[in-house]
Amino acid sequence: MIKYPPNTLISIHNHPESKPPSGSDFYSCGIRKYKKGIICCHNGDVYVYQTGKKPLLKHEYAELRYMEKGYSQNEAHILASKKYNYAKYCE
Repeated sequence: MIKYPPNTLISIHNHPESKPPSGSDFYSCGIRKYKKGIICCHNGDVYVYQTGKKPLLKHEYAELRYMEKGYSQNEAHILASKKYNYAKYCE
């Protein structure tokens, strides 16, 4: 495999169920030192993300608290990621 400097590659993949980036997506982005990741969903949504300053552990999402407040699973996932600085979503 060809070696590239950290933060130069962008990961692109799809999510057939049209969900936002998962803990595994953030983990892979961070551990592989990608500049950012892009997810193209089957419903037309596109998520562009990059890792935040804190290390990500897959089980540390607080999605349920947001879902209890009435947010959808996708909205809760994004809010939890931003709140705990696991990810920076690009607009």
